[in-house]
Amino acid sequence: DLLRISSGLRALGEKTTTWTHLLHDGVTGAPVAAAEAIGIGFDLKARKAVVIDGDRRRVLEALLVPGLSL
Repeated sequence: DLLRISSGLRALGEKTTTWTHLLHDGVTGAPVAAAEAIGIGFDLKARKAVVIDGDRRRVLEALLVPGLSL
């Protein structure tokens, strides 16, 4: 393979999610590119960050990728 991609949910905070995307050379394993995005649970009417809980938290916990880091 020319490239190897690792991507997923790296961390789940009280009000945030951290998504990490890594691209490595498929032969040498050397890192080629990385990106990270932080999402915030936000109430558009109240205009404030909200806690991620209940069913949404359970779904996101199942998506966590152990060992994924920049």
